[in-house]
Amino acid sequence: VTTRIDEPVTRRYLPDLPPPDPGSETEMPEDDSLEPLPEVIDLAEVLAEALALALPPFPRAPGAHLGAAVFAAPGVAPMTDTDASPFAVLRGKLPDPDAPDSASTDTNAPESGKSGTKTPD
Repeated sequence: VTTRIDEPVTRRYLPDLPPPDPGSETEMPEDDSLEPLPEVIDLAEVLAEALALALPPFPRAPGAHLGAAVFAAPGVAPMTDTDASPFAVLRGKLPDPDAPDSASTDTNAPESGKSGTKTPD
């Protein structure tokens, strides 16, 4: 997989900018190109950081398609992401909202006009 990276790199080093305290929370400045002036500016480190930020997170060749990978032990049905959903237990128990007459298939729903709860006589 080849990728062309053409990103401008801007770093502004200020001698008066205090370095961030590693033990406390620090707000991100609006201008993220500002840095405290170090004793030595390591251009290889600046290049490596800029390159790491510019690389695509999921590089793919043109036209490549990543299919689903499902693995299971022999004799065991593989589990998909849909099966692992916390709502998977409800699948098949709820009426299909796309069905033409889904309101009449729900046997647990109270009839219209009735509260669904019984009061003692």
